[in-house]
Amino acid sequence: MTALGEPALWFALLMAVGAALTLGAGARLGRAALMSAGTFALTASALGGVLALGALSSALVSRDFSLRYVARYTSVLLSRKSAVTALWAGASGSLLWVAVAMSLCAVVATLVHNRERFLQPAATATMALLAVVAHAAVRIVASPFSRLATPPPDGRGLHPQLLHPAMALQPPVLLLGLALLVVPFAFTVAMVVRADGEADRDVDRDAAGQDAWRTIVQRWLLASWLALTLALAIGLWWAQQQLGWFGYYFTWEPYASAPVLPWLAVSALLVVLVSGADRASSVLWTAGFVAFTFLLAIAAVVRLRAGIADSIRAVEAAPSAFLLVIGGVGLALVALVGLIASRRGPSARAQRGGKLLLVGATLMSAGLLASHWRRDRTHAIDIGQVVSTTDPFGTSWRFTSQGLSSYQEPDHTVLAVGVFAVHGTTRVGLLTSQQRQYFDANDAETFAPSTTVGSATTWRETVSLGFLGPIDRTTAAVRIAFVPLVSLLWLGVASSCLGMVLAAWPSGRPAPIPDRPQAEVVIG
Repeated sequence: MTALGEPALWFALLMAVGAALTLGAGARLGRAALMSAGTFALTASALGGVLALGALSSALVSRDFSLRYVARYTSVLLSRKSAVTALWAGASGSLLWVAVAMSLCAVVATLVHNRERFLQPAATATMALLAVVAHAAVRIVASPFSRLATPPPDGRGLHPQLLHPAMALQPPVLLLGLALLVVPFAFTVAMVVRADGEADRDVDRDAAGQDAWRTIVQRWLLASWLALTLALAIGLWWAQQQLGWFGYYFTWEPYASAPVLPWLAVSALLVVLVSGADRASSVLWTAGFVAFTFLLAIAAVVRLRAGIADSIRAVEAAPSAFLLVIGGVGLALVALVGLIASRRGPSARAQRGGKLLLVGATLMSAGLLASHWRRDRTHAIDIGQVVSTTDPFGTSWRFTSQGLSSYQEPDHTVLAVGVFAVHGTTRVGLLTSQQRQYFDANDAETFAPSTTVGSATTWRETVSLGFLGPIDRTTAAVRIAFVPLVSLLWLGVASSCLGMVLAAWPSGRPAPIPDRPQAEVVIG
C-alpha cells in the first residue's frame, strides 16, 4: 500500500485544483452543473488525501525504512501502538493530517449547508482553494514519501516523551481544531463577496443571509473551541503525568503554545456572537475578526512545521507569569460567555449553559491559582529510610524508600526508585519513578535518558515522585512535589465544555433566504 502514497498525493492535489477552478466558475456564473462537478472533485481530493494518510500509516506500521520519514520516526523495536503516534511526529505527517482534515471539513460543510445557496457556492470555492494550498504544501514542500537512496537497517525511533498515550491523541485533536476554522473563514469570505457583489441590495435577503452566516460560523467556531480545549486539557494531563505539574506544559514550545492564541481568539469571537454585539456593529468588523482568527490558526500550523518530535525538550523552570496571564485572559473570556448567556440567553438551555460556564471558569481559576502554592522538596533517600514532610495544607506525609531496582525491556533499560506513601494515617500506596534509556537494535543509545513521574491524586491534591538520579547503589535523589486542588481544574474543564455547548450552540435553523425578486417587465 505504501506505493500508493505518492500517486495519492498527486491525485489529491490535482482534484483540489480542478475543484477550485470548477467551483469558482460555478459560483461566478451560477451554474448548478459546475457546482455539482466541483463538489465531486473536492470529495475525490479528500479521498485521495485519506488514501495517502493510509499509505503512510501502513509504511510506519510495516517499518518501510526506504522512506525518509519512517526511518526518522520509527525503529525495529518500536511497538505498533507507538507507530501510530509517529504519523504526526514530524512536519510532513502533521501537514498531511492538516490537509486531509481541511478537505474533509470542506466536504462535510458542503453537504451539511447545501441549502444555504446564498453563501454555499462562494464558501465551497474558497474551501477548495485552501485545500489546494494545503495539498500543495504537502506535495511540494514536505512530502512524507521521499525515499532514501540506501535504506538503513533500523530507524531512529520516537522521542521517549512521545510514547505516553496522551501524545497519540493531543496532536491530531489540536490540528483538527485548527483545521475546523477553515469553514467559518470560508463562509465569512462568501458573506463579504456576496454583500459587495450585489448592486441591488435587498434588506430582507441581507438580514436572512447574515443570520445564516452567523449561525454557521457560530457552530463551527464552537466545534473548533471544543477541539482546542480538549487538546489543551490532554496536554495538561500529559505534563501532569510526565513532568509532575501541568504548569510545565505552558512553555513557549510549539505544541504547547500553538493552540493558545487561536483558542483565545475563538473564545473572544464566541463572546461577540453569543452577546449579539455583532448585530449592532458592522458585519465587516466581525468578518475581520474571523479572518484574524484564521490567520492565527495558519500561524499555529506554521509554528508546528518542525513536528512534535522536534519541539519536546526538558523544562527547567515553571513559567508562572505566562501561565497566569494566558490562563487569566482565557478564563475571563469563558466566564464572560457564561455571564452573557446566563442573563441574556435566548433559551432556558442557553441560560443553564451560561451558569455551567461560570461554574467551570470559577473551578478552573481556583485550580490554576492553587497550583502556584505547590511545594517541592528534594531528598536523598536510602533503602528503608523514612522521609517526613508536610503538604501545602499543613498535613503530614511519610515516605519510606523501597530502594533502587533495574531491569531491561526489549527497547530500553529501566532504573527505578519506589517509595511507600502514607498521608497522616492513610496508606496512599507505592509511588514509582523511572529513568529509561532507549536503544536501537544494535544496542546503541538513541536519546538521552528520560524520566517518568509516579503520582497519586486525592480530591484536594496530587503528590508526585520524580527520580533525579542514583547517588550510590542503594541511595537515590528524588523530588517530592505537592500540587493542591488539581481536581478542581479537571472538573472546571468538564463543566466549561458542557456549558459552552449549551450556551453557544445556536437555537434552531436560520430562516430561509428569500429568492431575489424578479424585475417587473412593462410592455407598452
